[in-house]
Parts: sequence; C-alpha cells; structure tokens
Amino acid sequence: MSLKSTLLTLFAWFQVSGIFAQNPEIKPLFPSGIGLAKPTEITIKGTNLQEANGILASFPGKFTLIPDKKTEATELKVLVEPGPNLGPGFQTLRVCTTRGISNPRVIALDTLPEMTESGNNTSRPLAMEIRPPCVINGKIDGEITRWYKFAAKKGQILSFEILGRRLGSNLDPQIVICDPRGRETQGGYSNDSPGILTDARVRYTAKEDGVHFVLVRDVSWRGEADFHFRLRVGNFPMATTPFPLAIRAGKTGSFAFAGPAVEATAPSTVDAAKATAGSTLTLYPKFAAGGDLGMGVELPVSNLTELVESTDNNTPAKATPLTVPCAVSGRLNKRGERDYYKFSGKKGQKIVIDGTKAGPFSPTELYLEILDAKGAKVQKGNPAATPILEFNPGTDGEFILAVEHLHLWGGSSEVYRIVLGPSKPEIVLTLQADRFAVNQAGEVSIPVMVQKKNFDGPFKVVVRQPAGFQGSLLVEKGKPAKPTDPAGTLVLKAPATQPMGPVEILLGVEGDTASSFQVEKLISTALSGLPILPSHFDSKAALAVLEKPPFTLETQIVEKTTKLGQKATVKVTLKRDKGFDGPVNLALEGPPKEVTGTTATIPAGKADATLTVTVGAKAAEGKPALKITGKSTKGVREFAVTSSGSELQIIK
Repeated sequence: MSLKSTLLTLFAWFQVSGIFAQNPEIKPLFPSGIGLAKPTEITIKGTNLQEANGILASFPGKFTLIPDKKTEATELKVLVEPGPNLGPGFQTLRVCTTRGISNPRVIALDTLPEMTESGNNTSRPLAMEIRPPCVINGKIDGEITRWYKFAAKKGQILSFEILGRRLGSNLDPQIVICDPRGRETQGGYSNDSPGILTDARVRYTAKEDGVHFVLVRDVSWRGEADFHFRLRVGNFPMATTPFPLAIRAGKTGSFAFAGPAVEATAPSTVDAAKATAGSTLTLYPKFAAGGDLGMGVELPVSNLTELVESTDNNTPAKATPLTVPCAVSGRLNKRGERDYYKFSGKKGQKIVIDGTKAGPFSPTELYLEILDAKGAKVQKGNPAATPILEFNPGTDGEFILAVEHLHLWGGSSEVYRIVLGPSKPEIVLTLQADRFAVNQAGEVSIPVMVQKKNFDGPFKVVVRQPAGFQGSLLVEKGKPAKPTDPAGTLVLKAPATQPMGPVEILLGVEGDTASSFQVEKLISTALSGLPILPSHFDSKAALAVLEKPPFTLETQIVEKTTKLGQKATVKVTLKRDKGFDGPVNLALEGPPKEVTGTTATIPAGKADATLTVTVGAKAAEGKPALKITGKSTKGVREFAVTSSGSELQIIK
C-alpha cells in the first residue's frame, strides 16, 4: 500500500541531553540577491549571530564566514560562491551558531548585473540611472515612490519584473513606465500580475527615442524596512509555469512555457532519467533569438503517465482519450473555452479527479463536470470549493470530463494539470516548527500530529535524512483518537560523531516513496505570510547540531513503590567531563499530574544530590518514569541535560 504523507510544519522541544538554544534571528536581507557570475560578499543582520559556524542554504555553493568581533552579535559577513548549473530564482538561507539555527530568509540568484539603488531617488529629477540588462535592489521606506531612468530606442522591447512578495517582503508593488516627458505609457502599468502573487511585471515597447522612466511604489503607499524588492530589467520571457506542467520520472521531454511574453521562447529539453518522483526540476526560459534568462519555473517529477490535451478537444465528440490513472496538462486559450476528455469507469470503483495539480504559480482556477457518453451531466462541480471530484460510476461505461475556467477566462497563461486515479490512502503528519537543535549524541523529541484519509493505520514515521540519525514512531491503528491529539512522539537521536553545524532533516512514512515532508506554515509566517512557497522552501526542516554537554546525569529512586499522599527520594549522580567543574541546578522534568518535586543544586566540584518527590492524594496510579533535568553553564554556553526515566510505582 502506498501512503501519501505530507508533513506541513515541525514542532520540537529539547529533552534528553538538550540545550537552551539561543537561536539567532536574521532580518530581511538587503541587498536581497546576488549575481551568479562571481563570488559576492553579503552582510546578514540580526540578533544572536555570534559564534556562527555555518550557513544552511537551499542552493549549492561555498560559504565563507567573515566574523567581526565588534559587530558579531548583530552582523555577519559571508562570502558566497554559488555552485554550478544555477539560474535566476528564489532560494533560502539560514545562519547556524553554536547555540541554534536562525529563521529562513529568501535570497534571489540572478545572471543579470547587480545594482543597488542610490537611496534618494524619490522624484523624477532624482531618478537613478540604470543600464539594462540589470537588476536593481531597492527599498520602500515610507510613503514614497522610487524613480529610475533608462535610455531606449524606438521599437526597443524590454521586460520589467518586480520581485517583492516572492522575496518574503511586505511590499505589494506597482510599476509604471513613463515616456521622456514623464507621462504614463500605454501598456506600461502593472499591479498583481497573474501567477506571481502580488508582484508586477510589464513587457514594454518604446514608442520613441529618449530617456524613459520607471516608477516603483507600494500600491497602498506603505513602507518600512522589510518593504524590499528587486527590479529586473532586460530582454527576457516572463514565464509562470512550464508546459506541459510535469514530467514522469525516467522520461525525457521538450517543454514550452506559459505566461506573458513567452511566445518566442525556445523550448527546453528535459532529461528526468535520474530524477525521482516527488522531486522538482527548474527550467530557465530564454527567447530563441537570444536575450537574458527569465526567472526559473518549477517542473514537478511524477510517477504517473503524463499526457497533453489534443489541440481540438473543444467538443465532446473530439474529447482527448485518457487511461486512468494518469495526469493531463491543458491550456484554455480563449475566453469561455471548454476542454473535454474521455475515460472509462467501472461501477463502484471510485475515481478521484483532482484539478489542483498545476503547481503553486499557475493562475488558473478550474470548474469541472462529468458527462455520460451521450453528453448528459452526471456530476457537477461546486464553484465555491476546490476543483476536486470524487466520482463513483453508477454503471460501467465511458464518461467525459468537461474542463473550463471558473471565471471563463482564457489566454496563454491559463494552463492546468489534472490528475485522475483511484481513491488512495493519505496521511498528513502535522508538526509545528521549521527548526530545532540537538546535541552531539543527544536526542530531541518531536510530537507528531496526524490526519488520515481512507486509511486508519498502523504506519511508521521514519528519519530519511541525514545519514546516521536514528528515530522512528509507530502510529497504532486508530490513533490518535482525536485529530487534535498528538499521535505520539518521535525521538530523534544524533550520532556522537556528527560535526557541529547545520544539517537538514527529512522525515517520511516507511514504505511510502512518494511521501513528502514540508514545514510550510511557519516558514510562511516568517516571510511576512507569504502564501505560496516554491517547493524547496518547505521540503525540509533545519537542525543545529550543538556541542555535547559536559556532564551526564544518573538517577535512582530509593522508595520504588510509593502510596498516594506519600513521598519518595531521588538520588542524582553527576558525571563530569574533564574541564567542567561548575554547579548544576536540578529539577523534576515534566512530572505526571499531582506529582511534584523539590529542587536541588550539586555544588561546584561535587557529584551528588537528592530531591524529594511528593505524590498527591489525587495522583493517578501507575508506573511513571520520572526524569531529572540539570542546568549549568560552561563559558558563555548554557546546557540542560535530562536523565533517562526512573520508574516509580504509585499505589493506593
């Protein structure tokens, strides 16, 4: 049985051999991108950046830290040398220190020459001169407009694209192109272009020779430090998706593009021979006649037969034939256009028809209906719901799927991908943070929330990455009893030989090769509520591997059986590493309800202490495992170590 697992967010707390991780926090990057042509030094600003020991980035490259003792807590300089085979696109970056790992920030990579605005370009007379092709890093600090000027010849065509919300910026950008007299040009305005969230882009043809102007501002005249943007200017396509919209693993194919100004784009040949289902490839559009690279678009790799609509399937009589299971890509070229597909169904065998599989950046909203072989409606979609139909044929036969735009729109950007297949089990594992920390040879406990569809267990959650880490969670049949309750806790164990620094964690479901792991919700929150993330943003969690604590704890309960209302004594023995001689403060860790404990301190140089545990009169009978946490410091580092559990039998 194939189980689809989607891990949306990750929640972790530190328990055995844990640490008080003083996580670094980083501000939005500015400039918010780097060029790919040469190494670039960037400055990362934030808090708790001292003792940085690594950069965790979503792209390959070499990252050389350049610490400065004067500003190390709030600024970190990094020399970035991007790896090969990269193009214009969005990536993420985090800072790891000896105390934890930071929140993510978006950094854009580009092949265009980089510029940073002058800062005072807030009026037409002060417009900053730019020389396309280029990309300009800018900010909107208040109720202002940024002005730029460029020389153009009559008939010259240029693309203008603002990267704002896609960078995790709060900016809702608006762009205006003006002629040499400062008047807005026809077709030179954009706000909220389809397929790029609320960002804007324009394909502009100069009507005369002279110096033209570009205006950028927030559509609501807002502005603050995190209203940053990048303005790309050059001769490049502005694609939103490839077309077709997916490729099957192990196959090769030729792909066009969807979006504005893509008609003259050269096809891209893709070889997915070594790609795995569930992964994503990136294509970089470019005009066949030359010019600059457009922003990269995602091409998902699937395990399905990927089909493309026939060009004349606009009547039921010419419906494109499909064999279930499969996926099909199509385009609604004209307003009010309907596409038709035919497929066979058997009585009682449910088929799920999912019209949401076009990827995160296709602007198309679909409406679906199912007809019988004579054209009569069998099942209608719900315009107010997502375009997913669960079709249970009442008889064997051939059926027709009718596809149209929910708002009857059409055009080169209106592409879709529909997946048809049998109803399958689905598991959604929900966690609540995108980053956590663990000591060398230590453990971190991860409570797992579960949502299930067409399946009730059991199944096992396993660690897929990195190598050498251990941990699993068996979710029993029928668990959890309530969707709001955790299904259990996965204890992730780090090897003693794991180097300190950042790594990525990937979890999945055992035996389910198509499962995915995401930490979407909290990353979205960290990026000003960015509603749609590229796939590599949310596919893994960040982990800081920290120094092994300089001590361990062993516990022994003297009165192993204790009655309600009585007390028990816990002896704690401290084992110190060489060089550590400080005091350790002790406390009972997470005791059961109605069970309390005293605190104690093992003095410097000593190795023993005792705590008293009180079992309340209303405590539950049973055999809870009591744990003791010890806290101490070494230098500037704070450590917390929790012992293994010692069993206490509670009786009446």
